[in-house]
Amino acid sequence: MKKRVVVTGMGAITPIGNSVEAFWEGVCQEKIGFDRITYFDTADYKCKLAAEVKDFNAADYMDKKAARRMEAFCQFAVAAAMTNAVKDAGAALTDITYINAHGTATHHNDLFETRAIKLAFGSHAKDIKINSTKSMVGHLLGAAGAIEFITCVKELECGFIHKTVGLMESEEELDLNYCKESYQEDITYALSNSLGFGGHNASILLKKFA
Repeated sequence: MKKRVVVTGMGAITPIGNSVEAFWEGVCQEKIGFDRITYFDTADYKCKLAAEVKDFNAADYMDKKAARRMEAFCQFAVAAAMTNAVKDAGAALTDITYINAHGTATHHNDLFETRAIKLAFGSHAKDIKINSTKSMVGHLLGAAGAIEFITCVKELECGFIHKTVGLMESEEELDLNYCKESYQEDITYALSNSLGFGGHNASILLKKFA
């Protein structure tokens, strides 16, 4: 008996296509992404060729002001994740949805994480419940993402969203629901954010198994 494997949640911004479908079509057609370098002047370099991403306009995927703050590789990641991967997964992100934030309770982390959530979810951001497990265990460094993943799994399993313990008030612009209280409710999706030094950022989306 043949097994059928279904994989969802993929996104791609590549030199031969700016979506999974376009990329795979390029692979099947044996398309070559190498061409003359256009991103910078190669006059002083021996190498003149590279496989550059082509026909990519960051403004098609995100706010122009946010794009200007990002290096190109970050723009590609955001475009692939938010436009392609989320769409491909068919995640009903306007229905959990809740977020276990990186949530370090530092001004810059919380401000920029809030801005990122607003950028990703638009007007729906105000309806999302956001908590921080770090409010109880602190920053576990390399183990932080794993423990917060476990938290998401258990909260999906138990239908319980824990409060951000100790949160009394938030600063200006931090105007989302950061869970000053716990919630007992059935949730289908959970998103866990892990943000590292040097721009190493990752989010994992979980869906309750029906």
